[in-house]
Amino acid sequence: MLEVPKFIRFKFRKVGNLQFISHLDLQKAMAKVLVRAKAPLWYSKGFNPHAKLIFALPLSVGAQSECEYLDVRVERAIPPLELMEHINAELTEELRFLDAYYPETALEDIYWAEYDFSIKTMGADEKLAREVEKLLTAEQVIILKKAKDKYKKIFFKEIDIAPYIRDVSVDFEDGAIKINAKLSASINQTHPHINPENIVTMLKDKLGILSGDVTQEQYDIMRTRIYFEDGVTDFR
Repeated sequence: MLEVPKFIRFKFRKVGNLQFISHLDLQKAMAKVLVRAKAPLWYSKGFNPHAKLIFALPLSVGAQSECEYLDVRVERAIPPLELMEHINAELTEELRFLDAYYPETALEDIYWAEYDFSIKTMGADEKLAREVEKLLTAEQVIILKKAKDKYKKIFFKEIDIAPYIRDVSVDFEDGAIKINAKLSASINQTHPHINPENIVTMLKDKLGILSGDVTQEQYDIMRTRIYFEDGVTDFR
């Protein structure tokens, strides 16, 4: 047994219908899958022992991802890729592990996340795409962000997220507004996490997108890559 239990880091996808399950449901399902796969999980001591699972950047319901990360604490050494094979035998293509290794970095080293947005809205055209691009690349990009006071009461405050958006590209393709952008994904207070839903909400408020027939309009969010602070080097 390891003197200090190690973590194995898994990269996995969560796409398709699984975009509609909550993060809490994902946690419960993943814990059961790891047990079925006979992973050598480390458990806490006491009256209610539990495995140590740490997810990076939980997704909002309705968003998909090809680059989710999970650190699992194990009680003994095991080849990570071998364990991944056992786990994938319990999973589907919509929820599938893509890589496994002993990490040399911390989840706190995550700094940027790249997203693809596809927005089908009434009146979508090249002109609207340019308006979206202008808004996302302005010197100030003001959104309303949810926060809590010291009494845990929820309120909304205006923040400028322009410093926390980079490498924006916007196109009009196949009748939809296509956006690719990197958003701040840090968990420290000096470089806040920007939820991609904040971007969609801002576009609704300022440009009136997605305000027509709900049966005809829709949007998709896909997280594609995660980066270190330089915004170029892939997180691992």
